[in-house]
Amino acid sequence: VIFFYISNLYVMSTSKKTTESLHKVIILGAGATRGASIYESKSIKPPLDNDFFSILEKLSCKNKKLRDWLKQLRDCMGIPLNGVSMESVFTKLETLANFLPKIKPDKGPTVKRHKNLLNKYSLHIAYCFNEIKRINSSEQESCEYHNKIVKSLTTNDCIISFNYDCLIDAALKTSANKKWNASSGYGIDFSGNVDKWHEHKGKKGKKAKQSIKLLKLHGSLNWKIGSNSKIELRDYQARYGTNDRSFNEIIPPVWNKDISERSHFNKIWEQARIALQNANTLVIIGYSLPDTDLLSQALLQIDTAKKRNSNLKTLTIVNPDPFIRKKIINI
Repeated sequence: VIFFYISNLYVMSTSKKTTESLHKVIILGAGATRGASIYESKSIKPPLDNDFFSILEKLSCKNKKLRDWLKQLRDCMGIPLNGVSMESVFTKLETLANFLPKIKPDKGPTVKRHKNLLNKYSLHIAYCFNEIKRINSSEQESCEYHNKIVKSLTTNDCIISFNYDCLIDAALKTSANKKWNASSGYGIDFSGNVDKWHEHKGKKGKKAKQSIKLLKLHGSLNWKIGSNSKIELRDYQARYGTNDRSFNEIIPPVWNKDISERSHFNKIWEQARIALQNANTLVIIGYSLPDTDLLSQALLQIDTAKKRNSNLKTLTIVNPDPFIRKKIINI
């Protein structure tokens, strides 16, 4: 179903008449990564919300730090984690991290283990994708479905991703030609390794005046906090490396996604609001809109409705779950 839709999206957007009138926004969730062509028939696939901990348990056999982290999480929650929603666990962890320092019945140092567990999330999610990439190593690194999405886009279009992985980044690198510029396409200015995230050398045609936008609202595993707290792009081959990981690179799956304290996220979310307000074609692929993600719900509810009568004409939801489809339509 996903392949059929993306193929038709590509055909539709290559028509000159429709290309001029369309302003597309493609929203990608974890299901878009899970359903990538490079993971078809593979034994271990990228995690979803409800099997995140089960997959990490499988990957932890060779990583003592990950095993210890999972054990500490189980001790904090007081329950086994297999089958438990990732969003619910980290939202409870965030609540404990905020509650305990403020309400102290006893004197003594503040308990910081919950905050420390949250801060190590970026390290372990990077290890997760690095191991999945290693286990499933093959000559094909880009997904044919993601490539078709990219080929359907013009420089007026925008991808909004809730994913940390770099499948769509790789598709832009290989399939967008000069319509994608990694130095400005993410919505914030980047330095370091920029040329390794787009391929302009040897490509025909002029470089586009503006880039396709890729707005990664929860951050990305190919980002790195460099000197003077500036964000840089990691080397393409080391995008899932576990060195020098910072909790500021990504936003954990918590309820209070405080973007105001991170200026780069604030700027990205602002541009996402503008893109949704101007979109007349909205495609949502593999995104389940978790109940705890109130910020994302607000983003969709407010900004797709702001100019409803004049702009948004088409909504396409690609998701096998009828409950999720109805939930997104209601939002």
